[in-house]
Amino acid sequence: MNKYNLNVRVLAGRKQLRQAMVATQGKVLSDKCRPLSNEGMAKAIISQHGSLNTYIFHVTAIVPDRIHTHIRTHHLVNEFYSCSTSRPDLTDNNGATRIINFYLPLKRAIEIAGLRLCERSWHESIDFYQELCNEMIKIEPYLELVLQPRCVNDGICREGLNCCKYTITKDYEEKRRRLCIASIDMINGRKLITKEK
Repeated sequence: MNKYNLNVRVLAGRKQLRQAMVATQGKVLSDKCRPLSNEGMAKAIISQHGSLNTYIFHVTAIVPDRIHTHIRTHHLVNEFYSCSTSRPDLTDNNGATRIINFYLPLKRAIEIAGLRLCERSWHESIDFYQELCNEMIKIEPYLELVLQPRCVNDGICREGLNCCKYTITKDYEEKRRRLCIASIDMINGRKLITKEK
């Protein structure tokens, strides 16, 4: 079990994503359609297709109250937030931890990772989001390319003078290189090397 007792499962997955992607082309798929292939999933993730919002994770965890507040305040607006509790009879540390339960669309997960995996973020949040990303990557391995600090996805740091200098590290260069190669392969119609689930 991980540090936050994180449990991540797919609420609406590849099948719903495929239906949404086909709908953007003016077509309708029956409920009996095949789920999106590994290749299709990799392309949707790399291009950060708008229909990724139809792929939804259900997340439960036990977190310190301040992480809960950070999640609630900054990221998961009420429409995605299900519930939480800090009742001392249900949690540890006399209510200092919370049991949280929320829905997380994949597109939003990529955006949040970009912000909260940045070294300029609060370190306790970085720790929680890294654990959350690791659990999502176990479900969809190609997410490893995009569940990164925003500078990896954008190719530039947007923090200005507050830049943490991650963009000048070998780790950044390697992650950016892998994302760029996958993007170029996708644009040129080359088969992406996908990891099997």
